[in-house]
Amino acid sequence: MHSLFDLQLADDRRLLSVHSVREHVPPDLPEIDRAELSPIPSGVWVLGGVSLLMDISSEMIHSLLPLFMVTTLGLGAFTVGAIEGLAESTALIVKIFSGVLSTDFRSARQSLGEEEAMRR
Repeated sequence: MHSLFDLQLADDRRLLSVHSVREHVPPDLPEIDRAELSPIPSGVWVLGGVSLLMDISSEMIHSLLPLFMVTTLGLGAFTVGAIEGLAESTALIVKIFSGVLSTDFRSARQSLGEEEAMRR
């Protein structure tokens, strides 16, 4: 018994298979060497791998920490929620102040650069 999808594919004469598409590629088309396009240094691969592993471990801790607090430490759901809320609010406040400090530092650095340029 054929499904509707199989029947539609069998009836559709406009579809090309991978082999027929390869037959229509011009023979004088040069092969592309991936190493020539954008060589990525090995240090970038290592840092990317380390970042991936750190993200995975962080997500594992964030998902298992409430379970640990309830089962091992015996905390209640309200206490776990209060701790999670405190952690989230602290992270948001730090983001706000770090943005303000970054803007102030950048403007101070730009004004120092402008003063130095005026002296010369």
